[in-house]
Formats: sequence, C-alpha cells, structure tokens
Amino acid sequence: MKREVCVTVAGQNLTVRSDESEEYVRALAAFVDGKIREMSRGREGITTLKLALTAALALADDLFKLRESQERINEEIERLAGEIEARLEPEAAAR
Repeated sequence: MKREVCVTVAGQNLTVRSDESEEYVRALAAFVDGKIREMSRGREGITTLKLALTAALALADDLFKLRESQERINEEIERLAGEIEARLEPEAAAR
C-alpha cells in the first residue's frame, strides 16, 4: 500500500509515495540530504541542482562499486561451492 511521506532534502520539501515504511523513507531522505551537504562543503555559490546532480553521481558510483563487489563475492562463493562439491563427490562414491 503506497503511503505519502513528507521529507526535506537540500532545503526542499518533498512528498514521496512509497510502499516502504515512513521510517525507511525518512532515512533515505536523510542519507541523500547528508550526501548533498557533504558535496556542498567548500563550494559556496553552487546551485542546489548542481549539488544534487553531484551527489547523485557520487551515490551512483557507490552503487556501481557495491554491485561489482557483490558480483565478485558471488563468483567466489560459486567457485568455493564447486571445490567443496568436488571434494565431497569421491567420498560419497566410496560409500
């Protein structure tokens, strides 16, 4: 069930419709707001739009790196599972 949650990001009031809990949506908004504030340090005079776009690129970079890391982890799990299976097969055949 979609619910509306009012949040503030970069000084802008937004109404977000989501199936997620209000607490979750507020946590997302706070995270994005924090990233925008981080990007604004030492950049006086930059527009909110440019800050938001810079923050979006930084968040996309984080996401891509996490996906790549997760893919490497999954591949390593598959490799190790194959090794375990190969070691167990001779024992099972001997029974």
